[in-house]
Amino acid sequence: MTKKIVPVSILMSTYCGVKAGWLNDSLESICSPVVVPSELILVIDGPVAQDQHDVVDRILRKFNNINFKIIQIECQSGLANAMNTGLLVVTNDLVARMDADDLCCPDRIFLQYEFMSKHHNIDILSGWHSEFEKDAVIDRVKVTPELDIDIKCALEFRNVISHPTIMVRKSCYEATQGYNKNVGLLEDYDLYLRFRHLNFQFHALQVPLVFVRVLADQRRRRGGIAYVIGELRFRFLMFRDNRIGFLGLLVGIFVYPIFRMSPLVVKDFLYTLVRVRPI
Repeated sequence: MTKKIVPVSILMSTYCGVKAGWLNDSLESICSPVVVPSELILVIDGPVAQDQHDVVDRILRKFNNINFKIIQIECQSGLANAMNTGLLVVTNDLVARMDADDLCCPDRIFLQYEFMSKHHNIDILSGWHSEFEKDAVIDRVKVTPELDIDIKCALEFRNVISHPTIMVRKSCYEATQGYNKNVGLLEDYDLYLRFRHLNFQFHALQVPLVFVRVLADQRRRRGGIAYVIGELRFRFLMFRDNRIGFLGLLVGIFVYPIFRMSPLVVKDFLYTLVRVRPI
């Protein structure tokens, strides 16, 4: 079957916490469909086990129709710095994010490229994602409002955009100087608020584009007093810089600390309130 190569750059990173099998499946899911990106930039953030390097070598040999750019960072520096490092070598106008432990839906690149090619007014295109913990059994789906006005309203209170699903025009990254390394695990939310502040146009396809691996350990890390303090600091900074309003600040002060300090079982229940069950 003849593959169609489209001018899209995939931007992703891996680190020591990613299993080699996850990385292999993620790269295969990007490179195997009929429509594939012309460029894949993989930032290796710090030292990783040899089995990850073996996966990368095998993928490079198997899919030699894609321009791979492998960047090795000596010491682990975090997602924001890894993304900014990768952005320096992007050559296409359209940049799609992907995480090394997630799976790309077979028609993801096709759907997003077709939409962005026809709607030049849209700057950031996202979509839904399906969540799974093991055996690719879908537990729930994160949905995002479709239209720009609804996405921007929702961003006032919480991050409704799935980071691994976004396709962004390179000029937007250049206008905002990429990701902020000083906001902890909120680098994607910070980026969207800066996009909103500059009135870039959002849209979300109303279908899942990525299968996202969500482990219990990941949910535990997004809690505790240190995370609460970081999130409160982030909210005050966004309010100071006029990226959220007073109501958004109040929600951050009075609602999110309760959620972040809740036991995992309560947190899982609250997550279901902003997710839908798979059809």
